[in-house]
Amino acid sequence: MALINFGSAIFSLIIFLSLVSCSLNIYAVVRQTWQTSDSVQSFLEAQSILHGNFLLSGWRLSSDNYIFTDTLFFVVYEWLFGARPEALIVVPSAIYVLITLTCLAASLRSLKPSRHNIAALAAIILLVGLPSLRPPSIHLFSPAAPILLADHHAASILFSLVALMLLAVLARAGRIRDHWGVASMLVLVWVATLASDPFTLVFAFGPAILVLLCDLAPQGNKTKQICLIAVTASILGIIIPALLYRLGGPMVEDTIGVSRFIGADDFVTNNQALLFGFLYSSDAYIFGRDLLNTETITHIVRLCGWILGAMFVIWNLPRLKRHWDGSLLDRILIASIVILTLACIFSEEFTFALGGDVFNGGRCKIYISPLIILSAVLVARAIPTAEAWLPMKTLRSMARNGLVVLAASLLMLRSPDILTPKSSPAWVRTNPYVEVSQWLEARHLNHGIGGYWVSSIIRALTDGRVNVDAAVAWTDGRLEPYVFDADADFHSGAEAPMFVMWREGDDPFDWYHVNAKAVEATYGRPARTEYLPGGFVVEILREPPN
Repeated sequence: MALINFGSAIFSLIIFLSLVSCSLNIYAVVRQTWQTSDSVQSFLEAQSILHGNFLLSGWRLSSDNYIFTDTLFFVVYEWLFGARPEALIVVPSAIYVLITLTCLAASLRSLKPSRHNIAALAAIILLVGLPSLRPPSIHLFSPAAPILLADHHAASILFSLVALMLLAVLARAGRIRDHWGVASMLVLVWVATLASDPFTLVFAFGPAILVLLCDLAPQGNKTKQICLIAVTASILGIIIPALLYRLGGPMVEDTIGVSRFIGADDFVTNNQALLFGFLYSSDAYIFGRDLLNTETITHIVRLCGWILGAMFVIWNLPRLKRHWDGSLLDRILIASIVILTLACIFSEEFTFALGGDVFNGGRCKIYISPLIILSAVLVARAIPTAEAWLPMKTLRSMARNGLVVLAASLLMLRSPDILTPKSSPAWVRTNPYVEVSQWLEARHLNHGIGGYWVSSIIRALTDGRVNVDAAVAWTDGRLEPYVFDADADFHSGAEAPMFVMWREGDDPFDWYHVNAKAVEATYGRPARTEYLPGGFVVEILREPPN
C-alpha cells in the first residue's frame, strides 16, 4: 500500500511539473502573439461592466458575444489589476492552460502511474500542451493562432469540454435527484456557454443531444431525463441573449445568417483547407520549411504524434466498440468530431472563411480549433484501451514508449521558451499600434475615427487615452459610425474627430471603405496627411488646441 501511494505521489508530481512547463511555454508564446480588434472585445466589455454597465446596455455584439465566457475572465483580471494591456496575455494564457488541464482530467483515469495514464499524459502534452509561436498572418481577418487569442472560441472550447464531462459524470451517477449539484452545474455551464457562443451547438452540445437521443431506446428513463435537461439547457442558451436585450442588455445581432451547402467546385478546396488547416493549427505543418531547424523538428514530432494517435483510433475502432458503448463521453467526442468535420467540408461559411488561403486554412482555422482539442482528448482516451488489444507485447511497449519519447523530446525542444519567457518585450508593449498611438498622443491627437481593424485595438492598448471610433462608408461614400462588437456610447456625444486613420492592408476585402476618398467626401480636404511606419495613414482634419 505504501509503495502504491508513493507511486501515485511521484506521478502526481510529474503531472504538476508537466503542467508548470506547459504553462510557461503557453505564456511565452501568447506574449508574442499578435492581437487584433477582434481579440479585445471582451477586454473592453469588462471595462464597461466594472464601470457600472452590468448589462452592457448600448453594446452591439455579434452572435458569438462571449459575455459569459471570455468576458468573465477579463472582469476578474481587471477587477484585481486594472485594465492593463497585459490582460490580453494573461487571460488567453490562463484559458489555454485550463484547456490543457481539462484535457488531462478527461483523459486520465486516476493518479496512479499506470501504463494507461502515462500514455494519456504524454498524448496531451504532445498534442495540446506545448503550442509553438506562429508568424503573424498577413490578414487580420485570419489570425495565425486563434486558439491563443481571446474572443476566438478558446473559452467556449474549455467550458464545452467541462459541460460534456459533467454530462458523463451525471450519466454514470445514480438517480439524478440524488446528484442535483452536478445537474445544476451542468445546466449552468451549458446555458452560459451556448448563450455566449452558438458555435458550441455545432461542435459540442448538438452532438451530445444527438448521442443522447440515440440512447433513448436502450438506456431507458434516466437517459430521457438527461436528454430533457440537455434540450432545456440548449433552449435557454439560445434565447438568453434576446432576454438580456429585453432587460436592457446588449443587442446581439445575427451574424451567422443562413447556412448553405457548398457548390460542387468548392468540395475539393474545403477538404484541402481542412487537412492543411488542421496540420497548421496543431503545429504539425512541415510543408515549405527548412529541413534542419528546431521549429521544423518540433512540427515533425507533433506530426508523428498525430499519426500515431490516428492509427490507434482507426485501427482499433472495431475492437474498442465495447468500451465506447459504455462511455458516453467517448461517443460524444466521436460524434462531435464527425459532425464538425462534415460541417467544415460541406458548409459555405467554411469556404467563405478561407480568404483565398487554402494551404494554412485561412480564417477557417477558427473552426478547426475545437477539432484539435476534441481529437486530442479522444486519442488520449483511446490509446490506453487500444494498447490492450494490440497482438504483441513488444508492439504495445513500443507504442507507449514512443508517445513518451515524443512528448519528452518536445519538452526539450520547447525548453528555451519555457526557461526564458521574458527574453523579449511582450507584443502588447511593442507593436505598430502602440507606436502610432504614442505618435498621436505626443501631438495631443486623442480622438479620431478609423477602420474597424485599428479602432478597438488602439482603444484597448492605450486604456482609452487615444480613442479611435470605428467608421464605415456605405453606398453614398460618406463615413458614418460603425458599431460592431462595441459600445454605441463610444460614438454618442463625441466631439468632432481630429483625424481619420487606417492601415494599408488591414482591410483586404475592402469591407469598411475607410480611405482618402471617403474622408474627402465626408469632411473635405484634410489639413495634412501623415504616412507613418507600419503602413498607417493619418489624415488630420484639425489641429489640437495649443
